[in-house]
Amino acid sequence: MVLYGTILTIPRSRHPVGIVLRRCGYSVIPSLEELAKQGLDQNGECIVTSFTIIRQGYGKILFEGPLDVAHLNLDDIVSMGCKMVAVYPDVSMKPSEGEGLNRRAEITLYSLWPLDKSTGNYITYPQYQRNRSTLPRFENRFARDLHNIQATFIFYSPEKGALRFQVNNFSQYAMDGCLYVNTIGINLRCQLQLGNN
Repeated sequence: MVLYGTILTIPRSRHPVGIVLRRCGYSVIPSLEELAKQGLDQNGECIVTSFTIIRQGYGKILFEGPLDVAHLNLDDIVSMGCKMVAVYPDVSMKPSEGEGLNRRAEITLYSLWPLDKSTGNYITYPQYQRNRSTLPRFENRFARDLHNIQATFIFYSPEKGALRFQVNNFSQYAMDGCLYVNTIGINLRCQLQLGNN
């Protein structure tokens, strides 16, 4: 708001459990409203049995098991974009393995399809019906390359181009242009391009 050349900052109210999530398109399960109702316990914690962070259209991260979500600044800790997700992109903020969000997680990324080298187009679901032989090859490449970065392939849905996999700890995983990046920065090119060789 601008008033006579002065910018006024309207303070946002602090969430009752101290969680910060203000970026557009992001949400959590349990919702911020449910977490507010739960509140902090006598130890100043907000323990949930599972926690999911979602960015609509890009992906989601599911953390199973007891997790204290009090005072998590998700705007600083989690980033999801086109075919990538990062947790603790600032390594100086990263806690020890098993603490905070640096723990086992199930990740789902959307809009991942094989590329047909002959046309330069992605092979989306309707095209799989005509050439179903591409799907097993694509899934096998995902499984192999995820194994190389110590992640576990769970499922691939050609309808949504959704890849689900599990990691034991977490920093950054990207599949943009068939490039995987793991927590220690190892780059693995996976030639997921299908079509004429």
